[in-house]
Amino acid sequence: MSGPLYIGTDLSTQQLKALVVDSTLKKVYEAKFDFDADSKGYDIRKGVMTNEAEGEVFAPVTLWLQAVDTVLARLKDAGLDFLRVKGISGAGMQHGSVFWNTQAEQVLGSLDPSQGLEKQVDKALAHPFSPNWQDASTQKECDEFDAILGSEVELANATGSKAHHRFTGPQILRFSRKHPEAYQKTHRITLVSSWLATIFRGKLAPFDISDVCGMNLWDIPNGRWHPKLLELASGKFPVDELKSKLGDVPEDGGEHLGRISDYFVKRYGFSLIPDPATHFFNSPTTAGIYMFMLCYKNGGLAREYVRDAINNQSSILAGTKHWEMFDRELLAAPPLAASDSKPAQLGLYFPRPEIIPNLPQGEWHYEYDPESDELSKTGSVRNAPAEDARIIVESQMLSLRLRSQDLVQSPADGLPPQPRRIYVVGGGSRNKAIAKVAGEVLGGSDGVWKLDVGENACALGSAYKAVWAVERKQGETFEDLIGKRWRESEFAEKIADGYNKECFEKYGKALKGFERMEKELLQEHGRK
Repeated sequence: MSGPLYIGTDLSTQQLKALVVDSTLKKVYEAKFDFDADSKGYDIRKGVMTNEAEGEVFAPVTLWLQAVDTVLARLKDAGLDFLRVKGISGAGMQHGSVFWNTQAEQVLGSLDPSQGLEKQVDKALAHPFSPNWQDASTQKECDEFDAILGSEVELANATGSKAHHRFTGPQILRFSRKHPEAYQKTHRITLVSSWLATIFRGKLAPFDISDVCGMNLWDIPNGRWHPKLLELASGKFPVDELKSKLGDVPEDGGEHLGRISDYFVKRYGFSLIPDPATHFFNSPTTAGIYMFMLCYKNGGLAREYVRDAINNQSSILAGTKHWEMFDRELLAAPPLAASDSKPAQLGLYFPRPEIIPNLPQGEWHYEYDPESDELSKTGSVRNAPAEDARIIVESQMLSLRLRSQDLVQSPADGLPPQPRRIYVVGGGSRNKAIAKVAGEVLGGSDGVWKLDVGENACALGSAYKAVWAVERKQGETFEDLIGKRWRESEFAEKIADGYNKECFEKYGKALKGFERMEKELLQEHGRK
């Protein structure tokens, strides 16, 4: 009980979580703050506020400050000795930006430990809200970003992605247009991950080398801010001002950013520790390694709508949040809810405007015959809402398969390209019925595995990064250090079979219709 400890945090849309691990990677403490359930004084739903008229989704930054103080207090109440903490790292939801004013570092450096963060740090903000990754207000700006280098392909070649509503470059451009006075008052812009580092450090922290890849501003091949994209994002303001607001980006994802703020030393009893950075698309730790990620707004939320519709047909389950009926209907329906006499059913379920594909809020249904390649629009599934359970899960997995099919290889002789293993984490990982369908659609020659880290994968990964950053030997990579200490048997459990030849081939044939469905809807709605 006297060795070093490391804290990993995860600031997501609906919660702030914190995990504490020791040098053996064992979890010893955890705490969380649920924004809807635990916050005081904020009119939020699922962690955000909305302006439906403009497609805006945003969060009050001071809400997160309330969460930081509460989570640390809960860790203290749980018995954590903060003097043992040697490193902190943080994961943050991507693309959210925080706008600091010129007083930021003065305010952060003179915090009163007898008071909470919420009212003190508020004075350091140039704008009280941070756009959330679900925001869909920047279509005009996205069109400008897609065109500035000649095409969206060229933009993706430079920055890793074509323009997306949530990406920080288009968001900054819209912010400068809608709130020009606040933009002028902005001294520095941080992402959510570097916001966490800034709070713990008590000084403005740089972007993480991976997180900058979610901005449409970072020139990945040349490792710099892209001049033309900076000029575009600056709008009517000088480009040098924006470059200053963004700051430099260190290449080492494990670089120590300095000691923790005196505020946390005095209020919670931290020692004067270094504060490592945080992470995303370039590997957050190792040069030359890259991560492929797909980001959707309508995951669990969309499935919950179908679950509720199914439950509401039952006199016993109406109004409840149980998943039993959803799972039963999911497994009762055959793949694609098809039969010898009836074609495959496809659908998209978007309670919120979606990122992939770029479609507005809505629900769409199609029937598809792979043999004739006939695709036709319908009003709903044939047996609603029972068959919706099958179609919504399949639609989410088909989207993943469509977009990852060129990135996977055969895991063994005689097998078609597919993942070797599929790992599921988070709340949905508890659902074995969903895991079964995921394996049927995506394959996975070794099966579908639940990675049980208490639904805290991001926070745990952050804590592991803190271990590596402090304890690594000269030249020792994240993969080498963690690989030696990781004990997969303690965390991973196989919960479903993966590759099934008949199912995999059936979904492979349906993929053509699924892609056509998306393209037709994009054309119908004037989207790319």
